[in-house]
Amino acid sequence: MGLIDSVVQQDTRQLGVTGFSFIDADTLQKGQGKDKKSYRLMGYNAPEISKILYGEFKSGTAGGNQATETIWKLANEYGFTNIKPQLDKNGNEVLDSTKTRTMADLYNDKGESFKNKLLAEGLYKPTRRFGTAEDSLLSNLSEIEDQQNAVSNITLTGEDAVWDKAASLLRKSEYDEGEKRLGLKATAPNEAALEAAKALGYGDYFLDNTVKTRHRDRNINNESLNPLSDAWEQGWLSVLESSYGFLEMTGDTVGSEWLSDIGEEGVVRARDKVNSYGTILTDYRDVKGIMDTVSFLSNNMALSLPYMAVTAAGMMLGNVASPGIAALGLGIKGFKAARYGVSTLAPSSVYAGMTWNEMEGEKSASIAYASGIAQATLDRLGIFGIRRAGKVPKELLDNAANRLTGLQKTIKAGKNANGSYKRGAKNQKLVDMAKGAEETLNKIIAGNLSGLTPIIGKEFTKAQAELIVANASRREIAGIIKDGARVAKEQYAGKKVVMDLMKRSSGAGLSEGLTEVGQEVTGYMSSVIGSDKLFDMNDLKHRAITAAVVGTALGGTMGAPGAVTNAAAWHNVDRLMGKADLNQASENYQFAEAESDLKTNSQNAAQTRKEIDLNKSKKKPISSTPMDERTERQEGFLKSKNIEDRIGDAIKKFPNLFKGMVSAFIPKSLLRDSSVARDLASRFGGLLQKINSGYTYETIKRINNATLRNDVVSPEEHFDATLRGKKDTRANRQESSERTAALWTASIAKSGKFHKGKVTDALLKTLNMTREEANAHIKLIQGLQKLSNTGYDQSIKNGLAGLGFEENYFLKFKALSIKNVSKNRTAFEAALMKEYMITQSEASDITDSILRNNITNIDEAFSVAKGDLKPGFAQARTMRLSEKDSFKDFLEQDIFANVASYTNSLSRHVGHHQFVGKDSEVLAWELDKMEKELVPKYGIQKARQMTDEVALGMKNYLDAESGNYKRATSDAGKKLESIQRSFMLFTTLAGLPLSTISSFVELALTGRSLRGDQIKGLLKAQGSELGNTLYKGMIEIANKAPGVKIETSGKQSDASLELRRLGYHEYDTSAATTVGATEINAWQQDIMTSFFKWNGLQGWTNYTRAVRASIAVDYVNDKLKMISDFERTSTKDEMTLEVQLAREALRNLGMDVDMMVDFFQRFEGSGQTQSVNDVFKHDASIPLRNEASGKGAKILTPAELKLRNEFINEATFNFINEAVALPMSANRPLIYQDPRFALFTQFQGFMATFTANHIPRMWGEYVKRGSPEMKYSAFATMASMIVLGFASQALKDLIKYEEGENDYLDTPRYIRRGITSSGLLGTYERVLDQFFPMYSTSGPADEAGGRWALRTIASESPAASNLKRLVDGFGNIIEGDVGSGVRKIAKSTPFIGSVNRATNSMGEAASKFNFKDED
Repeated sequence: MGLIDSVVQQDTRQLGVTGFSFIDADTLQKGQGKDKKSYRLMGYNAPEISKILYGEFKSGTAGGNQATETIWKLANEYGFTNIKPQLDKNGNEVLDSTKTRTMADLYNDKGESFKNKLLAEGLYKPTRRFGTAEDSLLSNLSEIEDQQNAVSNITLTGEDAVWDKAASLLRKSEYDEGEKRLGLKATAPNEAALEAAKALGYGDYFLDNTVKTRHRDRNINNESLNPLSDAWEQGWLSVLESSYGFLEMTGDTVGSEWLSDIGEEGVVRARDKVNSYGTILTDYRDVKGIMDTVSFLSNNMALSLPYMAVTAAGMMLGNVASPGIAALGLGIKGFKAARYGVSTLAPSSVYAGMTWNEMEGEKSASIAYASGIAQATLDRLGIFGIRRAGKVPKELLDNAANRLTGLQKTIKAGKNANGSYKRGAKNQKLVDMAKGAEETLNKIIAGNLSGLTPIIGKEFTKAQAELIVANASRREIAGIIKDGARVAKEQYAGKKVVMDLMKRSSGAGLSEGLTEVGQEVTGYMSSVIGSDKLFDMNDLKHRAITAAVVGTALGGTMGAPGAVTNAAAWHNVDRLMGKADLNQASENYQFAEAESDLKTNSQNAAQTRKEIDLNKSKKKPISSTPMDERTERQEGFLKSKNIEDRIGDAIKKFPNLFKGMVSAFIPKSLLRDSSVARDLASRFGGLLQKINSGYTYETIKRINNATLRNDVVSPEEHFDATLRGKKDTRANRQESSERTAALWTASIAKSGKFHKGKVTDALLKTLNMTREEANAHIKLIQGLQKLSNTGYDQSIKNGLAGLGFEENYFLKFKALSIKNVSKNRTAFEAALMKEYMITQSEASDITDSILRNNITNIDEAFSVAKGDLKPGFAQARTMRLSEKDSFKDFLEQDIFANVASYTNSLSRHVGHHQFVGKDSEVLAWELDKMEKELVPKYGIQKARQMTDEVALGMKNYLDAESGNYKRATSDAGKKLESIQRSFMLFTTLAGLPLSTISSFVELALTGRSLRGDQIKGLLKAQGSELGNTLYKGMIEIANKAPGVKIETSGKQSDASLELRRLGYHEYDTSAATTVGATEINAWQQDIMTSFFKWNGLQGWTNYTRAVRASIAVDYVNDKLKMISDFERTSTKDEMTLEVQLAREALRNLGMDVDMMVDFFQRFEGSGQTQSVNDVFKHDASIPLRNEASGKGAKILTPAELKLRNEFINEATFNFINEAVALPMSANRPLIYQDPRFALFTQFQGFMATFTANHIPRMWGEYVKRGSPEMKYSAFATMASMIVLGFASQALKDLIKYEEGENDYLDTPRYIRRGITSSGLLGTYERVLDQFFPMYSTSGPADEAGGRWALRTIASESPAASNLKRLVDGFGNIIEGDVGSGVRKIAKSTPFIGSVNRATNSMGEAASKFNFKDED
């Protein structure tokens, strides 16, 4: 008999005709409740069976079932059916220790005691409490008799044999139950199994306080310790289960067994996953207190939200698809029906699948889908009910509309039909009122509704006014009505907020409550009607009540934030309309406003050079202190310090590990004391909040490089046209370049210039070239000529006045091929010694510099801090390096590779000339000025030392920026650097296959600094750019297949083209640079580029940048319009906080705000108009960048146009980098650019940049000084980053680990990992991990021989950790543990190392070769 049967059949083990039953071997019971009577059979203890006592389940003990069955049968068979209670001396019944049972014995008709019989026959031992001396004697005699029988080999017969067999059966039953033979219980596999065993009556087999596999997410009773998160995950699993149900339903409908099987198996997997969670409180009948109420509501909300999310996503999809649907020309009704169908497709499918899964037996797909549509519709109604909570009060809308129409009527009353004011004394009052109204309306329009400017003086209808205010923001409405600031303040007063909260919560709660009940009833009844499921009224009632309670609570909870959001929004309006306060702005903004006469950075650099040239022209020029002198003096000063001072300095400079390099050596204290220091920090990118505008030293090189290349057709477009269906490979590119050169050479006129007319059909026939291909080559040649001319002009203006002009320059110019130099280094060094007359050692050093820093011309292979950085093309124009036979094999043949080398070299020279100068003369001049500024406050000695410190910092910066900081000089050091680079490449390939998933967090940053009304445009851009990225990625993958060649030209979005214009497609802005994989050479770059294309990181990085680029123009436009409208109607003293924040935002992007506002106003006054209905559309018609031949040339002078375009380039570049961190030299700590620490800073490029720039900006500009809306935006961004951090880690766990393998973190550490993955802890997380490791490790005392120190070092270095794992793996194999060794080696293998599923499988397969001695 099973345990469950023993529980159910307690009343069937009757003792004769007494009415009492054995509920276990030593207990009799009759009746229930008040009528219940129990006897405890005295003298022996018997094992218990599982039973229900006092409404609770009690588990049994070993042998309980068999003992009860045996004792019951013996008592009845041998007539022991008379119950005799034990009485005390007073005649009262004696009770047992529980005071619930009367002590008794059983007797037969002969008067023999059942207790004595059991003891005498050896079935049990006497109890200590109620046992007597006679009982002990009987038990002892039984043992003696058993021993004698065993010795004498006596076989018992008759009744003796029956009792002896019963005793043996009782003992055997305990042994048959394993541990229970000793009074112990078995251990359940896990908490869920223990819970199930207890529920089914098998709890007596298992220990109550432990299980074999203990889960951290639940207690021993299988109750979840994280009910809210578990409910959320189960909600999504339920959505997944419903989706699989829909697949199964679809498969059954269309007759696809394959689809049905996928759906059915998916349903089973999802259900099994749900069942694997700990239990959570979701039944209102289990609620027993306040905390249970909270848990019940929150758990059910978390279960419901995923379904609402699916519905909301469907509604968004309908909105996104609206333009495409409208293009179908279906009419208004057709459009609405189609959009509704698109928006409900996903939710109705999910709800249909859920209904299908609930059906039993024969199922109806049509009823299930009808149920899905009905439930999806109800869900939409519920969401609409909640969304209504965010509307502006109607009375304010009416107030604003009435004011607009009233002002227009007043204006009309004072004017004639032709728009002129009325004349005559009798009309004077009307005219005065009209003028006042017109002035008021002008201010309203300028400050809030600038699109209405063209219709001033015309009366618009009430309907038009209502349309305007209905689409207006709270800020715009406050600007329309009288005393808007006061009205805004009233909207977030305490009483108003409470009343609003109650109104919104009750409305939303009622709406969602009815929705949930309707969905529950619809789903249940559909499952009954559409299948063989039986109707259960109690079940439906229970589900409807739960739905009503949860729905009301959910709706009320979601409605409440509407009131809070409304109050916060009005608070934001009040703040924005308030007076600007310079003291609340950043310190740098205050500097900028105080020094408003400062020019742009580029102009400042130009002014410095003018000062230098003027000084040189004097008879007695002032000599500047050379940079070398200052840096050598500072280095000597630092070396002279004793050990205590050095330690003190190191401690003081510890924060510099988390700052950008330039801000570290030009600290805030120095910025306060010196305007020159502020200027230098601005020029070299050392300020989080900018003071001056314009390019920095690094951005001018990057953007100028990209701008120069824009003169030439893109490589993709050119090779699509010229490769004639061939793959885009290095060899084919070189062949195409040779064909370009052949056509160019053959088409040079007598004048020496290229002449398009010489490209005749005869020539094309000779060259075996089609006219289409020839046109592509001609387009490239013309672009190269334009580039050559532009480059020549830049060279002349930047210190190369003596440079001669070379016609057809790019036909001759060739850059060095890093790969070819690397292949035949010996021959290259020989050529260097011959041509340049240098020593072997010098040639070796130059070659090292070329290969180490990927330099494509000889003359850049030295530190930029010394000498004049004269680009390689300058020498090549005269030396014609490409024409020297000794260098022919080392020169690049790909035209575009040569263009890249040329533009890189020229841009580097332009930046160096303007910002640094020959022998660092520009810096030396500025540093002298800074020292003079500091003398009055600090004295000569201290001022000089402070300036020298900046000089040394600047030298280190320039060396780091050029790749020459702390480079090895000895042969051994160079060899180690080479090995280090190779191993770091290996580690990158092994450690970052899943890096794209880790970068999902960046998507949250694309919305940084945007207002709520701008987020809609952001979401649209995210969807559009994601489609473009996926499309391009699929084409690239397809083109890898043999015989496939799909053209990609013309398929890029405007945002992608903007990225190219700004140079984001270069290697130094690629995904590899973003993650910090920069310490590599040329051939390693190629591998890295292919790797990050393969794993999707390059595509993802380009995608997030493109999203940001797509909204940059709207963002800048919005700020400029705001400032422009204010300046037209108000004075500087009337500046609002809104305008102040807009000015600072644009200045932080690198703009000269006053100049750009002036340009903007000129464009606004150029005849561009809008209609009333277009007032609130984005004003994309106002251009922000034009070519010299475009419209801008008619409004701005060529110089102004150039400046304006530079500002837009810089602003867009910075706007993108505000979201997606771009590691540069200035914005990263110096240690991250020191090759000596490269092993420890690998993969930290993004995080170091994010820590030094984005985190302090987010705190300072938004949380600390921003408007309420900016604070909310910052917290929303951070929350989104955390959510995406958790999501990315969950996805990586899903890919990497097998089921249950990733259960290695407790809840606090799991939460910490999610937050860390968001990036919000930055590089501070590494410090935190030293004191509170996320993953358990042994301490120093646990590992001898320095192993703990070595392991700690390895854990901080990805490459060292990889090496340690490889060594350990080979060690395991040598020791015979082949499986473990192979698994560890596989974890260090490129591409598969991050996927535990793969490495575990390899280790398991290899384990059959183990030969380790297990003894």
